[in-house]
This record gives sequence, structure tokens and C-alpha cells, in this order.
Amino acid sequence: MKWQAAVVVAGALALVAAAPAARSPAAVVRAWSAALNRGDNEAAANLFAKNAVVAQPGYTLPLKTHKLAVLWNKSLPCAGHILWITVRKNVADATFLLSNRSPVQRCDAPGTRARAAFTVVNGKIAAFVQLPVIERPKPKVSGAAAQLESWVDQYQRSAPSAADRALLSSSMRGSRRATGLRHVGLGRAG
Repeated sequence: MKWQAAVVVAGALALVAAAPAARSPAAVVRAWSAALNRGDNEAAANLFAKNAVVAQPGYTLPLKTHKLAVLWNKSLPCAGHILWITVRKNVADATFLLSNRSPVQRCDAPGTRARAAFTVVNGKIAAFVQLPVIERPKPKVSGAAAQLESWVDQYQRSAPSAADRALLSSSMRGSRRATGLRHVGLGRAG
């Protein structure tokens, strides 16, 4: 009896291991964009959950059936090449560069950007909300990285003074003597 229970547990574990893991929100958005860009509305629709909600300026549409999801994807006039994606929990915020989907299906705003938030649940898009386009958010840095970024900004804004160049040059000569290194940029020993 114990061996039968062990076989059942082992079988269940094998099924769980064989089940595909839910894709990350970013992976789902990339898959949707790729399907849309190649004109595969069926594959794009397969990434939407049943009863997913689509919200664009002026309307909200529940995609109650797969056929509605296919038709909605087909109605999109532009391909969307991903510029960047940020993810927080199960929401991917993506910005796209719009272009023509095909020679027949012309984009109404090629070369412009569009942005949308995708709520992803169990590897499927549960909500698509078009958002206003913003510039790419800069990552927040702190500690040594923030200090380094500050120094780089200062350096880029002003060229080093003659005194700074002299100090840097003399300290480099001293460090090369102490370590036995030589300057190889010009092929001369320092």
C-alpha cells in the first residue's frame, strides 16, 4: 500500500515538474509584441486571459471570447517594437516604437511611441491599459554608485583644470614606478 502511495506522489511530482512555468510579465509582453509584429493575431490573442480587459482612450473592452481577442489584435494598426519594459510585481509597463505592421496594414503614427501597462496573471494578459508616453525613467542609485554618477556628471560638465591634469599626471608616474607598470598607449615606458 505504501509503494502505491509513493508511485502516486512520484507521478504527481512528475506532472508538476512537466507543467510549463508561468512566464514573467516581461516575457509575455515580448511574446505579444513579437506575435503582433509578425501579423500573427492568433498567437497574440492566445496570450490574453479569458475576460481580459483592454482600455484605450475613449473605450474599455472586455475580451470575453478568444475570437474577440483575435479581432482586437487584428484591429491594431501598428507594430510595436519594444524600447523598454519595467516590471513591478505582475505589471509590465512597456514603451513601444510604432511602425507599419505590413505593406497592406499601414500604421497611423509610424515613428511615434506608445505605452501600455500589462497586468499578467498565470502567464496571460489579464488587462491591457494604454498610458501616456513618458521619457524612460532613470534607475535610482544610491551609495557609491550615486557618488560615481555625480562625479561623472561633474566631469562631463567641465574639463579638468591644468592643475588637475598635472596632479593626475604626477600621481600616475609615481604609481607606475611603484608598481613597475609602464604606459603602453604610446609604447614608451613611464
